[in-house]
Amino acid sequence: MITGVILVLLGESILFNSWLVFLWALLFLVGNLIYMPLSEEKGLEARFGVSYLEYREQVPCWIPRLRRWDP
Repeated sequence: MITGVILVLLGESILFNSWLVFLWALLFLVGNLIYMPLSEEKGLEARFGVSYLEYREQVPCWIPRLRRWDP
């Protein structure tokens, strides 16, 4: 979902020729690059343990896989 929001913001910045929307997209990206590993991933690791670590190894964080993952 985060990737989709970033792509929408980048598209809007191009469509409206707006540097402010582009700056907002960059700030949103940097904020999520910092927040996700520090907060979200630590919580998921604590909650799901080894199964989450295996999932994280096999599934990319920002760019979706083209093939299905079979655990």
